[in-house]
Amino acid sequence: MGVYVNQAGYLLKGEKRAVLTSPSGRFFLEDDEGKEVYRGEIREFGFDRSSGDRVGTADFSEFEVPGVYRVCAEGDAENGSAPEKSLCFPIGGNVYDRLLHDLMKAYYFLRCGCELKPEYAGEYVHAACHTGYASEWENPSVKVEVSGGWHDAGDYGRYITPGACALAHILYAYKMFPKTMKELQLQIPESGSGTPDVLSECRVELEWFLKMQKSDGGVYHKASTARHAAFVMPEDDREPLYVLPVSSMATADLAAVCALASAIYRPYDGAFADKLAQAAEKSYQWLKENPEFLGFRNPPGCGTGEYGERDDLSNRFWAAAELYALTGEERYHRDLEKALEQPFPLAALGYGDVGGFGLLAYLLSGQKQKEELRERFLEAFVQEAAQRVRVSEACGYGVSMMEWEYFWGSNMGRHEARHDLCHR
Repeated sequence: MGVYVNQAGYLLKGEKRAVLTSPSGRFFLEDDEGKEVYRGEIREFGFDRSSGDRVGTADFSEFEVPGVYRVCAEGDAENGSAPEKSLCFPIGGNVYDRLLHDLMKAYYFLRCGCELKPEYAGEYVHAACHTGYASEWENPSVKVEVSGGWHDAGDYGRYITPGACALAHILYAYKMFPKTMKELQLQIPESGSGTPDVLSECRVELEWFLKMQKSDGGVYHKASTARHAAFVMPEDDREPLYVLPVSSMATADLAAVCALASAIYRPYDGAFADKLAQAAEKSYQWLKENPEFLGFRNPPGCGTGEYGERDDLSNRFWAAAELYALTGEERYHRDLEKALEQPFPLAALGYGDVGGFGLLAYLLSGQKQKEELRERFLEAFVQEAAQRVRVSEACGYGVSMMEWEYFWGSNMGRHEARHDLCHR
């Protein structure tokens, strides 16, 4: 039998549930001294299809005393079995503060092209890596300086489309929760500069984005070696670096995220904000001059992450929406409306479909909005949230994913299944 809890913890006033693979009986909470502090009934859920388990739920939402606890399923007194216990977890008002800090500090550990020093990285130090010039895959005589940015998930490649998604999530968190994000102290080399640490970290990736933009506004899809490195430290990955061909998805995503970032950075560095806006407009002009979808597939001999997509509909929509939010120019408004003539998942916030970022750009812009568009965009988010609630309530573990959604990058949700996004 297992007793599964939220190890990050539970808020004082929030819902508090544990899942047990013993679907019936009683449970109790004990504090860190082993004292029982709460008792309740296990509510049987039944068979959970995704896991194959028969499960029950222990609900202790009404318990609102701060502290560190375990959930315990009562043992069987007749056969002498002891209670089954969960791992320890906190209940309190700030249980997610450390999680937020660690999530954001993780980007520092993904930095490429620079040394990570012990005063910032603790034991996770490494020397500068991937500092040499990259060659164009299709024309190796062309050399491009693309040091910097963040390594990707489990390899040392650097990719525009998932990088843009990561930046968008962080920058929208900054826009929507400015006090929390501004006050977050990450202990990175730029700390104390007068710019919030979160923005200093994002700038590392944004400056790499600018290096990936060609003079005509097109954007290389990725920078990587030909194959994933062995399990070695980043400075020991010394294979030749390449920039892979331009894609319309990467170009649109750079236009979008640079436009988004421009307004956010303006209070701290006007020159950088101008540079971002100019880059966004240059890539957007490339999109206008190249209206056909220019996808990406790994060429023969390349086996790093592909991040291919079936179309660039949501990417172009996002770019138009962000540039409208930045400038208020009607031409971008017309373009975003035109982009809506072809269907794509409106509320998606993943790396394969980015329409939800375009919705956020429009809704939070402060620019003039058409009421019918505003209502449509809000309804798209409501419908997506309602679907997630339905899926979560049908899952014994409360997870908002269907059985078929457990693929690589599965926490990005169902929209990524539209694409061949396996990280090969």
